[in-house]
Amino acid sequence: VLIFGTGGAFFGGWFASWLDRRGYRDAPFRATLICAVPTAPVAAGVFLFAPDAWWAAAFLAVWQFLASVPAGLSGAAMMSITPNQM
Repeated sequence: VLIFGTGGAFFGGWFASWLDRRGYRDAPFRATLICAVPTAPVAAGVFLFAPDAWWAAAFLAVWQFLASVPAGLSGAAMMSITPNQM
């Protein structure tokens, strides 16, 4: 959680900035969607396809990374939809 969760939160900010530089004005939402959709298949891999504990730990590390991306982007997403007067 410490390594992959923190890495995912930092990656989310970098990825949203990268998408914004490419012209996507909805970059925080797009980055969240791109990283959150694969979490379900990865979670299924943890429970269904992991032949041993090492594979389960690898799937869990990837899941933790992807699931932490929205944590870093929620504030940026709220600021992008809030009117300037607020």
